[in-house]
Amino acid sequence: AVRGMCSSLLSRQITGRRSAMSNVSVEYLVLRDNVEYSRLTAFKGGGAAISVTADAAVKWALSGKFAQNRAVNYLTDVIQPVLTIDGVRQPLGKYIPTDAYTEHDGMRPVVSLTAYDLTYLAMSSKIETRLHLAKGTLYTAAIQALLVESGITDFFVEANTATLQADREDWEPGTSYLSIANELLAAVNYEGIWFDSAGAARLGRA
Repeated sequence: AVRGMCSSLLSRQITGRRSAMSNVSVEYLVLRDNVEYSRLTAFKGGGAAISVTADAAVKWALSGKFAQNRAVNYLTDVIQPVLTIDGVRQPLGKYIPTDAYTEHDGMRPVVSLTAYDLTYLAMSSKIETRLHLAKGTLYTAAIQALLVESGITDFFVEANTATLQADREDWEPGTSYLSIANELLAAVNYEGIWFDSAGAARLGRA
């Protein structure tokens, strides 16, 4: 599933300009608490490059230059590009900024932005003490708890009744939530965590 989606979107360049065949535009929504708070404007009418790498732990990446918007908190806000073709809106993922710096084009400040999909939250969240999972815990419940703890609350989970057959406490402090979640997913033959274009985590079989 993820490979088919990724191959169709690999290295997509979105510019917000009109094509000869269709009316095309791109909006860059800034989300705060999962609600639109502000917007970014692509610098000089350009756009952001979105790349998708199927085999990477964090699959979606966004980079581009935008007019400065002082309302945006690049430490906590989420960026959601939305592509509109002939009136049909299609979100292109949700992104956590990881690198944002200001440069100047003449007198105008420009923000160069790099961001990654919400998997980044689970990758950057790490256990501080040994994590204990009790025998009988549903694998899917344990994984969802890890996602919520790392700040991911929107996900689709393929139903599975498999449970841990013994207590587990074998992850060292400093292990990322993403590593633990993907190990648990593999134990029930599910794909590693990936996000769809709406920004929701997908947990299920390939």
